[in-house]
Amino acid sequence: MKSWLVEFRRTGYRQAEKLSAALVREDRTGRLPHITLVQGLGLAVFVLGSGVVPVVAFAFWAEGPSWILMWTVILALFCAAKVAMWQAFAPKGTSASTFLRYSLGFGMVPRPFTRPGLAFESTTTEEWLVAAGKTLLGVVLIWGGTRLVIHHNHLLAGYAGMVGLFVLLGFGVPHLASIFWRRLGVNVEPIMHNPLLARSLTDFWGRRWNSAFRDVVCPLFCHPLMPKLGRGGALITGFLVSGLVHELVISFPSRGGFGGPTAYFLVQAFGVLIQRRLNTLHLVRHRVILSRISTFAFLTAPLPLLYPPLFVDRVVLPFLRVIGAT
Repeated sequence: MKSWLVEFRRTGYRQAEKLSAALVREDRTGRLPHITLVQGLGLAVFVLGSGVVPVVAFAFWAEGPSWILMWTVILALFCAAKVAMWQAFAPKGTSASTFLRYSLGFGMVPRPFTRPGLAFESTTTEEWLVAAGKTLLGVVLIWGGTRLVIHHNHLLAGYAGMVGLFVLLGFGVPHLASIFWRRLGVNVEPIMHNPLLARSLTDFWGRRWNSAFRDVVCPLFCHPLMPKLGRGGALITGFLVSGLVHELVISFPSRGGFGGPTAYFLVQAFGVLIQRRLNTLHLVRHRVILSRISTFAFLTAPLPLLYPPLFVDRVVLPFLRVIGAT
């Protein structure tokens, strides 16, 4: 078993080294260059072989708190993706100090750190206040909202705490970090871009929600598969990958609810395809309204598949107790 994992990791490293030489070119738009299917699969092997598979295989069967397993998997995925993206897209010869600064950011694209002279949006006092407000809201939801409802409905308290964690770690802290890096001259954008303003599922998943995850999945899976599977097939594959990642983060620590996260993201994929089809029917008068309503329905109606009560009861609530939120 050990030798197989070592070879698994070495294969990924070899592919990543090839990518380092092949992908240092950047187009005029500054977007990530496309990679081939073979290169993408090699990079996927690198991500998995860098620690995710061994960590999950060990921790899932270990008798320990489920929330520790969840955060361990998240950390392993984050670190492996960081290293993989750096190996793939950072120019050769980039200094170790640049990699260290890149590793401290929430985004996955190395370009802002390897080319810090790029133009960027300046920070303002209003933006500082907005970012601080989101951070404070997350803190209030975690250490205040949960205590308000814990004696009435423990599951509702768990969901309130989970929302607070999303607000704190997905919106507040990354936004503050973005402002910090821009003050130092590094064009790091927040990973969330006003998702409540999304006009469609494509807008929500492709531009507004968690750009760090998108920046890994698109060049790694969607772009390489597009010539083989077409636009629709590549899109479904990207959402399938997202579902499998959430299985690692949610279902494995819960030790149950398997298939729910994958089903949720497949619903999102088919929702995107349905909305695109509706847009071709030229329903001009009601297109925007229908798109917003259907977007909200597709995002919220299947949420119990993604975050079942089992996950809240076995993972979220024990973690909230440890940090003194309940």
